[in-house]
Amino acid sequence: MVDGDERMELHNNPERIAAFRRGERDLLAALYRAYLPDVERLLRLGFTFTSQGKTVRFQGFQEPFLLQDTIQEGFLRAFREEARATWDDARPWRPYLLTIVRNQVIDQFRKQTVERRYFVPLAALVGPEGSEQDTMDDLSASLVQEPSPEASAFQAQLGAVLKAFMRELGEADRALVRHHLVGEVTQQEMADRLGESRNDVRKRVREVRASLLRHLKREGLITGLDATQLLRDLSTLAGVLV
Repeated sequence: MVDGDERMELHNNPERIAAFRRGERDLLAALYRAYLPDVERLLRLGFTFTSQGKTVRFQGFQEPFLLQDTIQEGFLRAFREEARATWDDARPWRPYLLTIVRNQVIDQFRKQTVERRYFVPLAALVGPEGSEQDTMDDLSASLVQEPSPEASAFQAQLGAVLKAFMRELGEADRALVRHHLVGEVTQQEMADRLGESRNDVRKRVREVRASLLRHLKREGLITGLDATQLLRDLSTLAGVLV
């Protein structure tokens, strides 16, 4: 049994270390309660870090939803099996936890920087004497060019995450993604294939889209992608659905 009121220490307690490695829920819950104020303080007050040779100040979260969402994600990352195994039990766990949370925020900043660089409103690209159609034609012609290293790395990361997502799905949901969400099969045709009603298929579609967004968010890959648009991006999914 874990005492939830005392300050939790792991590195000097072999019994707790073993329980932590196993991922025992009582211990993890006690760690959450003990270190929640530290994580919340870090995310409220902010911190300074270096990115691409520039010093950046994270001002801290003021919005309650963003704060709580980041707190929960930070603890989830720290409690994952890989993180539990990687922690050096000769050192205190608190700095390790706060480093994970800091890196989570820094990764999000860098991904948002990439998004701002590569995703802009079409109107911003239209010249003073041009039109959106002309711009679209120019962009289509430019697709034959080699992608930048950053874009290639992001595409590879996205592909790996989507492959992991597909492995988590049941066979019926994988078929739904392949044939309906990405393919040309209608909901009714999909219902016939699965032996389900159209309402059941419609419910499956909603659940798969929501699950995909949670998966991408959990992996820290997105801040706001539309699941339908992503699922229809055949260039991204081409290597996943084979």
